Amino acid sequence: MQFLNRDTGFKVLWCLLTVAIFLFFTDFFFDIGNYKTLLYFGFSFFVGALLVSPAHRQVLHELRPICAPLIVGTILLILSCMDSSSGQVRKISAQNIAYFMALLVMLTFWLSSMTPTVSRWVVRSVALIFTLLLMYQWNAIFHVSHLRGSFWNPHYLGQFCLLSLVALISAFILERSVAFRATLLVPISVDLYLLVCSQSRPAWLAVIAASLTILLLFGTRKQAIVGSLIIAVFSSVMALVFPDLVAERMAQLLENLSSEERVSIWRDAWRMIEDMSLQHWILGSGPGSSQAVIGAYLEEGYRYIEFPHNFVLEVLFESGLIGLAAVIALYAFIFVKLGAAIRVRHPNRQILVVIFWGLLAQLAFTSIVIPFYSRQVLLLQAPLIAVGLFIAGRFERHGPSQKGRKPIKPIAS
Repeated sequence: MQFLNRDTGFKVLWCLLTVAIFLFFTDFFFDIGNYKTLLYFGFSFFVGALLVSPAHRQVLHELRPICAPLIVGTILLILSCMDSSSGQVRKISAQNIAYFMALLVMLTFWLSSMTPTVSRWVVRSVALIFTLLLMYQWNAIFHVSHLRGSFWNPHYLGQFCLLSLVALISAFILERSVAFRATLLVPISVDLYLLVCSQSRPAWLAVIAASLTILLLFGTRKQAIVGSLIIAVFSSVMALVFPDLVAERMAQLLENLSSEERVSIWRDAWRMIEDMSLQHWILGSGPGSSQAVIGAYLEEGYRYIEFPHNFVLEVLFESGLIGLAAVIALYAFIFVKLGAAIRVRHPNRQILVVIFWGLLAQLAFTSIVIPFYSRQVLLLQAPLIAVGLFIAGRFERHGPSQKGRKPIKPIAS
C-alpha cells in the first residue's frame, strides 16, 4: 500500500497523521501536557485515511503483525474493568493500555504507507529530533542543573538515552551518506555520556546484559568472545574515566547487594500478594491498584515507595495470573518473532538486531524502576514493538530471496 499510489484525500490524511505522531512524541518528551489530545487527533486521521482508502482489506492486512499485542491489550483492558469499582484502579493506568494499542495501530499503518524516499526522510527527521532532545537534556543538566520534561527523574533519563540510542544507531545503519553518518557519531557520543551522567545502575546493567544476550544469541563464537571482551574493556574504561559516577556507584551496589532496597520492597510486595483473594489472584485488582495498597506493607523507611519495582509482582497483583500469563506470552512472542527474522538473514537484519537489543534493554531496565502500566513504559515501547513486528512481518509476507523473489529493500534505501 504505497503512499504515492493513493488518492489526494488519503495523502492529506496520511500527512496529518504524520504531523500528529511527531507532535505527540514531541509533546510527550517535553511533558507539555497535550499528548493525549494529539493521540486522539492522530487516531481520527488514521480512521479517516482508512475510510477513504478503497483497499480496506489491504489496510487491515498490514495490521496483522501487531495482532498479538492488540489481543493482549484487549485482555488487559477487560481485566481492568473487572474490579473498576474498588476505588483502587487508576484510570490513567487503564487508559495507557488503550493508548498503547492505538499507537501500535497508527504506527503500523503509517509505516505500511511509506515509500523508500519518504522513509529516508522520516529516518533523518527522527534522528534530528532525538539530537535536539539530547542537546536539550544536555543544557538542562549542565546549565540549568536539573532535568526537564518527561525525563525529570534520572532513571527516566536513562530510559530516554536507551530509546535515543536505538533511533540514532538505526539511522546510522540506514544512512548511506558518509558525512551524515559521521555527523551522527556526535549525538551518539552525547547519548552515551548522558547515560553515564544519569547514574542509573539498572540502565547500565540492562545495556550490558542486553548486549551480551545479543552476542550469545546471534553472534558466532568468535564474535561472542571478542564482543564480550570489548564490553568488559569499555566498562573498565568508563569506571576509570568516571570514578565518581560509575566506579563508586557500582561499588556501593556490590557492597550493599544483600540490603538493596528493591530486595526489601519485593519481599514486602509479595506479602501484599499473599493477602489477595482468589478472585484477585486470577483476575487481578486492576491497573495501578498496587500504588494504593503497597504502602501499608512496606517497612517504615520505604513508605514513600508507590509501586513494587518488579513487573512480575506488579502485573500479578494488578492483572492476576491471566494478565501475567498474557504479558509474558506477548514479550515471548515479540522476541521469538524478531529472533526468527534475524536468524534467517532478514534484509533489515541489523535494524532488527538493534530493535531486539533496545527492547530487551528497555524491558530489563524498566521492569525494576518504573510502573508497568505507566506511559513511560507502554508508550515508549510501542514504537519499538510496532517497527520491529512490521519489518519482521513484511519479510514473512514477501519471503526470503529465493525461488525468483527479490529481497525487499531496506527501509531507507
